[in-house]
Amino acid sequence: MADQDICRLSELPESLVYSDILSRLSLSDVVRSSILCSQWRYNWTRIPYLHFSPHFFTHMRWSVRRRGILGREAITHIKETMEHILINHKAPLECFLLYIPNKFFRNGLSRRFIEAMDIKECIDTVAQKGVERMFLEAVAHPWQKKVSLPVTIFGCKTLLHLQLVGFIFPEIPTLVENFKLLRVCVLANIQNLTEHRLQRLVELCTVLEKLVLVSCQEFIHLKIQATNLNCLILAGCSSLESLTANCPQLLLLKTRKVLKLQELQINSYSLVELNIN
Repeated sequence: MADQDICRLSELPESLVYSDILSRLSLSDVVRSSILCSQWRYNWTRIPYLHFSPHFFTHMRWSVRRRGILGREAITHIKETMEHILINHKAPLECFLLYIPNKFFRNGLSRRFIEAMDIKECIDTVAQKGVERMFLEAVAHPWQKKVSLPVTIFGCKTLLHLQLVGFIFPEIPTLVENFKLLRVCVLANIQNLTEHRLQRLVELCTVLEKLVLVSCQEFIHLKIQATNLNCLILAGCSSLESLTANCPQLLLLKTRKVLKLQELQINSYSLVELNIN
């Protein structure tokens, strides 16, 4: 790249750099953009999102292979790269995505990587940055053990949107503050999420507006009581036999592949759409 082009990069308005350029790149590409010019060196530390997505791990896997780093050393290198990004990121976080690669590496390395990666530390770090939207995904083969969700997730008090996929749900601590800002909660393929734990979670979310439950198999008789809930979606909850929704502001109730559902009671004065499949 010519020196003149580099100068032009440094002259771009900061709002343009973040909203129209860096926001369109993957996390690995954003970090790599720091070599374009000296003024861009620390731009990646001020982006409002951190997405450790499948694309990030694909890039890291090929990167360590090109450098001849294999096995446990590769796991250590990727883990340290993630820690470096988390520690050196300085800006408040609007969105945090963590894809846990349970099916990503071969020869048992995925499980070793998960054991090496401190998920609790990741959550604690982004909680301190005031994260607003969090997406945690731990997809596994049916024969693989699911990943336990750290209880520190309940310390993320600035969350507006939470999506969890493929975890073992923990016992909610007795002394825990409410999710006072959480409006959207999506739970998919969650193990150990009993009726009691779900109701306890809903009670913590005092302004919850949308609740989505997908392939959560431990519900039989489910009762949901939420004052502000206006959208409830259940899909693939194959053990559910009865549902009671005491949600006065509920506008939409949708179920899909809830085959054993025999009893449905809705207490709402606002219901607009009922879709039972």
